[in-house]
Amino acid sequence: MASRDREDEAYPSENNLSTHSLLSREGSGYESLYGSFFGSYFSLTDGSGIYISSLALTIILSAMVFVAIALVTIVITLSVMLSACEKKHNSSLNFINPRFDSYCLSYQLNMELNNLQDLAIPSKCVSQFSNYIYGEQYLKDSEAVISSTRDYLKGLVADNIWNFTVVLDIDETTLSNFLSSRESIETYVDFISAATWTDESELTPLVPMLNLYLELSAANWSMIFLSERPASAWNVTSRNLLAAGYRGWEQLILRSEDEAGMTVEEYKSRKRAQLEEEGYQIKAVIGDQWSDLTGSATSAARMFKLPNPVYHIM
Repeated sequence: MASRDREDEAYPSENNLSTHSLLSREGSGYESLYGSFFGSYFSLTDGSGIYISSLALTIILSAMVFVAIALVTIVITLSVMLSACEKKHNSSLNFINPRFDSYCLSYQLNMELNNLQDLAIPSKCVSQFSNYIYGEQYLKDSEAVISSTRDYLKGLVADNIWNFTVVLDIDETTLSNFLSSRESIETYVDFISAATWTDESELTPLVPMLNLYLELSAANWSMIFLSERPASAWNVTSRNLLAAGYRGWEQLILRSEDEAGMTVEEYKSRKRAQLEEEGYQIKAVIGDQWSDLTGSATSAARMFKLPNPVYHIM
Protein backbone atom coordinates (compact mmCIF):
# COMPACT_ATOMS: atom_id res chain seq x y z
CA MET A 1 0.00 0.00 0.00
CA ALA A 2 2.81 2.36 0.75
CA SER A 3 4.20 1.57 -2.65
CA ARG A 4 0.87 2.36 -4.26
CA ASP A 5 0.64 5.67 -2.43
CA ARG A 6 4.03 6.65 -3.64
CA GLU A 7 3.02 5.67 -7.12
CA ASP A 8 -0.09 7.84 -6.88
CA GLU A 9 2.00 10.77 -5.81
CA ALA A 10 4.38 10.22 -8.67
CA TYR A 11 1.58 9.82 -11.20
CA PRO A 12 -1.49 11.86 -10.32
CA SER A 13 -4.83 10.64 -11.51
CA GLU A 14 -6.56 12.20 -14.57
CA ASN A 15 -9.15 13.89 -12.37
CA ASN A 16 -6.52 15.34 -10.11
CA LEU A 17 -4.51 16.52 -13.09
CA SER A 18 -7.51 18.19 -14.66
CA THR A 19 -8.49 19.97 -11.50
CA HIS A 20 -5.00 21.10 -10.88
CA SER A 21 -4.43 22.40 -14.36
CA LEU A 22 -7.72 24.38 -14.56
CA LEU A 23 -7.93 25.87 -11.10
CA SER A 24 -4.40 26.12 -9.89
CA ARG A 25 -3.10 29.67 -9.45
CA GLU A 26 0.53 28.58 -9.39
CA GLY A 27 2.91 27.50 -12.06
CA SER A 28 0.38 27.20 -14.91
CA GLY A 29 1.70 27.75 -18.41
CA TYR A 30 -1.61 29.28 -19.43
CA GLU A 31 -1.43 31.70 -16.56
CA SER A 32 2.03 32.73 -17.59
CA LEU A 33 0.95 33.19 -21.19
CA TYR A 34 -2.21 35.25 -20.59
CA GLY A 35 -0.84 37.02 -17.59
CA SER A 36 1.86 38.48 -19.77
CA PHE A 37 -0.79 39.98 -22.05
CA PHE A 38 -3.63 40.95 -19.71
CA GLY A 39 -2.04 41.20 -16.30
CA SER A 40 -3.53 39.72 -13.15
CA TYR A 41 -7.07 38.37 -12.96
CA PHE A 42 -10.02 39.50 -10.85
CA SER A 43 -13.02 37.38 -10.01
CA LEU A 44 -16.38 39.03 -10.72
CA THR A 45 -18.22 36.54 -8.56
CA ASP A 46 -16.59 34.46 -5.92
CA GLY A 47 -16.35 30.91 -7.12
CA SER A 48 -17.92 31.60 -10.52
CA GLY A 49 -14.88 30.72 -12.49
CA ILE A 50 -15.22 33.91 -14.54
CA TYR A 51 -12.25 36.21 -14.60
CA ILE A 52 -11.51 39.54 -16.29
CA SER A 53 -8.21 41.23 -16.85
CA SER A 54 -7.33 44.58 -15.30
CA LEU A 55 -6.89 46.08 -18.78
CA ALA A 56 -10.38 45.01 -19.84
CA LEU A 57 -11.81 46.33 -16.57
CA THR A 58 -10.06 49.65 -17.17
CA ILE A 59 -11.53 49.85 -20.68
CA ILE A 60 -15.05 49.14 -19.40
CA LEU A 61 -14.78 51.72 -16.62
CA SER A 62 -13.36 54.29 -19.06
CA ALA A 63 -16.25 53.68 -21.46
CA MET A 64 -18.76 54.17 -18.66
CA VAL A 65 -17.11 57.45 -17.64
CA PHE A 66 -17.08 58.63 -21.26
CA VAL A 67 -20.78 57.87 -21.66
CA ALA A 68 -21.57 59.70 -18.40
CA ILE A 69 -19.59 62.77 -19.51
CA ALA A 70 -21.31 62.74 -22.91
CA LEU A 71 -24.75 62.63 -21.27
CA VAL A 72 -23.89 65.50 -18.94
CA THR A 73 -22.58 67.53 -21.90
CA ILE A 74 -25.78 66.91 -23.88
CA VAL A 75 -27.95 67.96 -20.93
CA ILE A 76 -25.95 71.18 -20.41
CA THR A 77 -26.04 71.99 -24.14
CA LEU A 78 -29.81 71.48 -24.32
CA SER A 79 -30.30 73.64 -21.24
CA VAL A 80 -28.25 76.48 -22.77
CA MET A 81 -30.14 76.24 -26.08
CA LEU A 82 -33.51 76.23 -24.30
CA SER A 83 -32.51 79.26 -22.25
CA ALA A 84 -31.40 81.12 -25.40
CA CYS A 85 -34.66 80.32 -27.18
CA GLU A 86 -36.67 81.47 -24.17
CA LYS A 87 -34.77 84.77 -24.01
CA LYS A 88 -35.30 85.33 -27.75
CA HIS A 89 -39.00 84.58 -27.41
CA ASN A 90 -39.34 86.90 -24.45
CA SER A 91 -37.53 89.71 -26.28
CA SER A 92 -40.26 89.74 -28.95
CA LEU A 93 -43.03 89.65 -26.38
CA ASN A 94 -41.44 91.66 -23.62
CA PHE A 95 -44.26 94.19 -23.61
CA ILE A 96 -46.35 91.57 -21.78
CA ASN A 97 -43.51 90.20 -19.70
CA PRO A 98 -44.80 89.55 -16.17
CA ARG A 99 -41.78 91.43 -14.83
CA PHE A 100 -43.35 94.60 -16.16
CA ASP A 101 -45.80 96.65 -14.16
CA SER A 102 -49.32 95.26 -14.48
CA TYR A 103 -50.68 98.76 -13.85
CA CYS A 104 -49.02 99.95 -17.06
CA LEU A 105 -50.47 97.06 -19.03
CA SER A 106 -53.94 97.93 -17.74
CA TYR A 107 -53.34 101.59 -18.56
CA GLN A 108 -52.30 100.68 -22.11
CA LEU A 109 -55.42 98.54 -22.60
CA ASN A 110 -57.73 101.27 -21.32
CA MET A 111 -55.98 103.83 -23.49
CA GLU A 112 -56.64 101.70 -26.57
CA LEU A 113 -60.26 101.16 -25.53
CA ASN A 114 -60.78 104.93 -25.22
CA ASN A 115 -61.60 104.67 -21.53
CA LEU A 116 -59.07 107.33 -20.51
CA GLN A 117 -59.05 111.06 -21.09
CA ASP A 118 -55.44 111.70 -20.06
CA LEU A 119 -53.10 113.28 -22.59
CA ALA A 120 -49.94 111.96 -20.96
CA ILE A 121 -48.91 108.49 -19.87
CA PRO A 122 -47.79 107.97 -16.25
CA SER A 123 -44.08 108.54 -15.82
CA LYS A 124 -43.67 105.07 -14.30
CA CYS A 125 -44.87 103.56 -17.62
CA VAL A 126 -42.57 105.49 -19.95
CA SER A 127 -39.87 102.82 -20.14
CA GLN A 128 -42.43 100.04 -20.57
CA PHE A 129 -44.24 101.79 -23.42
CA SER A 130 -40.90 102.74 -24.96
CA ASN A 131 -39.99 99.09 -24.97
CA TYR A 132 -43.30 98.25 -26.67
CA ILE A 133 -42.84 100.90 -29.37
CA TYR A 134 -39.20 100.13 -30.16
CA GLY A 135 -39.51 96.39 -29.85
CA GLU A 136 -41.19 94.17 -32.44
CA GLN A 137 -44.71 94.21 -31.05
CA TYR A 138 -45.78 97.74 -32.03
CA LEU A 139 -45.09 97.08 -35.72
CA LYS A 140 -46.68 93.63 -35.50
CA ASP A 141 -49.85 95.09 -33.99
CA SER A 142 -49.94 97.82 -36.64
CA GLU A 143 -49.40 95.30 -39.42
CA ALA A 144 -52.27 93.18 -38.10
CA VAL A 145 -54.66 96.16 -38.31
CA ILE A 146 -53.48 97.04 -41.81
CA SER A 147 -53.79 93.43 -42.93
CA SER A 148 -57.42 93.42 -41.76
CA THR A 149 -58.01 96.65 -43.68
CA ARG A 150 -56.51 95.16 -46.83
CA ASP A 151 -58.67 92.03 -46.57
CA TYR A 152 -61.81 94.14 -46.16
CA LEU A 153 -61.07 96.48 -49.07
CA LYS A 154 -60.14 93.65 -51.40
CA GLY A 155 -63.56 92.15 -50.78
CA LEU A 156 -65.34 95.23 -52.14
CA VAL A 157 -66.49 94.97 -55.76
CA ALA A 158 -67.83 97.81 -57.88
CA ASP A 159 -68.13 98.75 -61.53
CA ASN A 160 -66.80 102.26 -60.95
CA ILE A 161 -63.98 102.41 -58.42
CA TRP A 162 -62.80 105.92 -59.25
CA ASN A 163 -64.62 107.49 -56.31
CA PHE A 164 -63.89 104.70 -53.81
CA THR A 165 -62.05 106.50 -51.04
CA VAL A 166 -59.88 105.75 -48.02
CA VAL A 167 -59.42 108.57 -45.50
CA LEU A 168 -56.08 108.45 -43.68
CA ASP A 169 -54.75 110.23 -40.62
CA ILE A 170 -51.07 111.26 -40.74
CA ASP A 171 -49.22 111.21 -37.39
CA GLU A 172 -48.74 107.64 -36.10
CA THR A 173 -50.86 106.38 -39.01
CA THR A 174 -49.00 107.07 -42.24
CA LEU A 175 -45.97 108.80 -40.73
CA SER A 176 -44.40 107.74 -37.44
CA ASN A 177 -43.00 110.27 -35.00
CA PHE A 178 -42.19 107.40 -32.64
CA LEU A 179 -39.90 105.56 -35.03
CA SER A 180 -38.14 108.71 -36.23
CA SER A 181 -36.30 109.10 -32.93
CA ARG A 182 -35.80 106.87 -29.93
CA GLU A 183 -35.91 109.95 -27.73
CA SER A 184 -39.40 110.95 -28.87
CA ILE A 185 -41.17 108.64 -26.43
CA GLU A 186 -40.07 110.86 -23.55
CA THR A 187 -41.16 113.91 -25.52
CA TYR A 188 -44.67 112.49 -25.82
CA VAL A 189 -45.13 112.12 -22.08
CA ASP A 190 -46.22 115.76 -22.26
CA PHE A 191 -47.42 115.68 -25.84
CA ILE A 192 -47.55 119.04 -27.64
CA SER A 193 -48.82 118.38 -31.14
CA ALA A 194 -47.87 121.71 -32.66
CA ALA A 195 -44.20 121.05 -31.96
CA THR A 196 -44.36 117.94 -34.13
CA TRP A 197 -46.38 119.56 -36.92
CA THR A 198 -43.86 122.36 -37.38
CA ASP A 199 -40.88 120.00 -37.36
CA GLU A 200 -39.34 119.96 -40.83
CA SER A 201 -37.23 116.85 -40.31
CA GLU A 202 -38.08 113.78 -42.34
CA LEU A 203 -40.48 111.43 -40.61
CA THR A 204 -40.39 107.65 -40.86
CA PRO A 205 -43.24 106.07 -42.81
CA LEU A 206 -45.19 103.28 -41.17
CA VAL A 207 -44.08 100.76 -43.78
CA PRO A 208 -47.10 98.39 -43.71
CA MET A 209 -49.37 101.43 -44.25
CA LEU A 210 -47.19 102.75 -47.07
CA ASN A 211 -47.44 99.37 -48.79
CA LEU A 212 -51.24 99.39 -48.52
CA TYR A 213 -51.35 102.98 -49.79
CA LEU A 214 -49.31 102.09 -52.87
CA GLU A 215 -51.48 99.06 -53.59
CA LEU A 216 -54.70 101.08 -53.41
CA SER A 217 -53.27 103.94 -55.46
CA ALA A 218 -52.24 101.49 -58.17
CA ALA A 219 -55.84 100.19 -58.17
CA ASN A 220 -57.15 103.78 -58.74
CA TRP A 221 -58.59 104.33 -55.27
CA SER A 222 -58.92 107.95 -54.19
CA MET A 223 -56.56 108.45 -51.26
CA ILE A 224 -57.28 111.41 -48.97
CA PHE A 225 -55.23 112.61 -45.99
CA LEU A 226 -57.24 114.23 -43.19
CA SER A 227 -55.13 115.54 -40.31
CA GLU A 228 -55.63 117.79 -37.31
CA ARG A 229 -52.37 119.51 -38.17
CA PRO A 230 -52.86 123.27 -38.73
CA ALA A 231 -53.16 124.57 -42.29
CA SER A 232 -49.96 126.55 -41.72
CA ALA A 233 -48.09 123.22 -41.74
CA TRP A 234 -49.32 122.26 -45.23
CA ASN A 235 -45.94 122.69 -46.94
CA VAL A 236 -43.94 120.74 -44.36
CA THR A 237 -46.61 118.05 -44.23
CA SER A 238 -46.58 117.70 -48.00
CA ARG A 239 -42.78 117.38 -47.95
CA ASN A 240 -43.01 114.78 -45.17
CA LEU A 241 -45.44 112.65 -47.17
CA LEU A 242 -43.56 112.89 -50.46
CA ALA A 243 -40.22 112.09 -48.81
CA ALA A 244 -41.76 109.03 -47.17
CA GLY A 245 -43.06 107.70 -50.51
CA TYR A 246 -46.71 108.80 -50.42
CA ARG A 247 -47.51 110.23 -53.85
CA GLY A 248 -50.56 110.82 -55.99
CA TRP A 249 -53.03 111.55 -53.20
CA GLU A 250 -56.40 113.07 -54.03
CA GLN A 251 -56.48 115.63 -51.22
CA LEU A 252 -54.44 116.75 -48.21
CA ILE A 253 -56.81 118.35 -45.70
CA LEU A 254 -55.50 120.26 -42.67
CA ARG A 255 -57.37 122.29 -40.06
CA SER A 256 -57.98 125.96 -40.79
CA GLU A 257 -57.86 128.72 -38.21
CA ASP A 258 -61.67 128.82 -38.17
CA GLU A 259 -61.70 125.14 -37.21
CA ALA A 260 -59.05 125.42 -34.51
CA GLY A 261 -61.64 125.68 -31.74
CA MET A 262 -63.31 122.39 -32.69
CA THR A 263 -62.47 119.08 -31.11
CA VAL A 264 -60.68 116.69 -33.45
CA GLU A 265 -63.74 114.45 -33.48
CA GLU A 266 -66.03 117.29 -34.54
CA TYR A 267 -63.59 118.62 -37.13
CA LYS A 268 -62.95 115.28 -38.82
CA SER A 269 -66.60 114.25 -38.78
CA ARG A 270 -67.50 117.47 -40.57
CA LYS A 271 -64.75 117.00 -43.18
CA ARG A 272 -65.82 113.44 -43.95
CA ALA A 273 -69.39 114.60 -44.44
CA GLN A 274 -68.18 117.27 -46.88
CA LEU A 275 -66.20 114.66 -48.85
CA GLU A 276 -69.30 112.52 -49.23
CA GLU A 277 -71.24 115.55 -50.43
CA GLU A 278 -68.55 115.96 -53.09
CA GLY A 279 -69.27 112.44 -54.34
CA TYR A 280 -66.54 110.41 -52.65
CA GLN A 281 -67.58 106.99 -51.37
CA ILE A 282 -65.60 106.59 -48.14
CA LYS A 283 -65.03 102.86 -47.66
CA ALA A 284 -62.50 102.98 -44.83
CA VAL A 285 -61.16 105.45 -42.28
CA ILE A 286 -57.80 104.69 -40.66
CA GLY A 287 -56.24 106.46 -37.68
CA ASP A 288 -54.43 105.96 -34.38
CA GLN A 289 -56.86 108.07 -32.31
CA TRP A 290 -60.50 107.40 -31.52
CA SER A 291 -61.15 111.03 -32.44
CA ASP A 292 -60.02 110.11 -35.99
CA LEU A 293 -62.82 107.56 -36.22
CA THR A 294 -65.74 108.57 -34.00
CA GLY A 295 -68.37 111.22 -34.48
CA SER A 296 -71.20 111.30 -36.97
CA ALA A 297 -71.39 108.07 -38.92
CA THR A 298 -69.89 107.87 -42.39
CA SER A 299 -72.05 105.79 -44.70
CA ALA A 300 -70.65 102.40 -45.74
CA ALA A 301 -67.28 103.06 -44.08
CA ARG A 302 -65.32 100.75 -41.82
CA MET A 303 -63.14 102.25 -39.09
CA PHE A 304 -59.69 100.80 -38.41
CA LYS A 305 -57.68 101.94 -35.37
CA LEU A 306 -53.91 101.58 -35.16
CA PRO A 307 -52.21 101.20 -31.76
CA ASN A 308 -51.03 104.25 -29.83
CA PRO A 309 -50.44 103.77 -26.10
CA VAL A 310 -48.49 107.02 -25.75
CA TYR A 311 -50.85 109.96 -26.26
CA HIS A 312 -54.55 110.66 -26.65
CA ILE A 313 -56.13 113.51 -28.63
CA MET A 314 -59.80 114.37 -28.20
